[in-house]
Amino acid sequence: MAGYNPYRKENGEFASKGELGGVESKVEADLTAARSADDSERADEIERYAMDRLPESKLGKSLLEARYGAAPAPTAPKPSVSTEERYEGLRAELSTAGNAGSMLAAREGRKALGIKLEGLSDEELTQLSARSSDQLNAGRPGLVWDRDIGSAVAIEQRRRTHSESFDTLTELGYEHDGLGHYGKPGNEGVSFLVTSAGRLGVIARGEKLRVIHSEDELRDAATGEPKLSSARIPQNIAASLEAAGVKRPMNWDEMGSSAKDRWEEAQYRALNR
Repeated sequence: MAGYNPYRKENGEFASKGELGGVESKVEADLTAARSADDSERADEIERYAMDRLPESKLGKSLLEARYGAAPAPTAPKPSVSTEERYEGLRAELSTAGNAGSMLAAREGRKALGIKLEGLSDEELTQLSARSSDQLNAGRPGLVWDRDIGSAVAIEQRRRTHSESFDTLTELGYEHDGLGHYGKPGNEGVSFLVTSAGRLGVIARGEKLRVIHSEDELRDAATGEPKLSSARIPQNIAASLEAAGVKRPMNWDEMGSSAKDRWEEAQYRALNR
């Protein structure tokens, strides 16, 4: 959402969840400050954020009621849908898209499927996965649709294993394409995903998949902070850190060589920002 973002600091950087604290309290504090400063434009942006993103919060509800009146009475719960009914409905939609005669239509059908799976519970995903396996073993016509559903369910299940990381990407403006990839509008050259091995990774245009090992590394990759090139790293980075008084971690001897390299580069980058 363009405009107000509670995660954005005054210097333009994005705060982590730990730095921000409670989102609702931050939004309420920012709104109070904007109103006190008679900044109606910013206050309106914050109010729209609260109504769109935090409609169930105390602030969001009060703003919605003030603007649109009291919330309507809760509607009756939707009738439950059996796994078989849900599966056949998704399969029919995939079949319709695939039979449209173009690869683009088929791909859009798979993307729509992935977005719908986001709204299902873990148990419902497990049931769909089992149903897909049963249909594949039964050998019914159109096995491609059964494979697509099974694959989409597996991708969504892997995506959920890194939900906090994808929440961070969403805060930074990235969007899920329904196929397990997170990209940023206007920056299609960078894509985040979970590999079949369950590792969070990033693919930049012209580069191989790189595994993400930490929250800091994720934010660096997502915000486009330049990585240290070999030309910028001293021949003996350890000596540079020692000269700067940077102490090695207590578990240094237990760390692998790649972990040591990443630690040294991160420390050197922090010193040279």
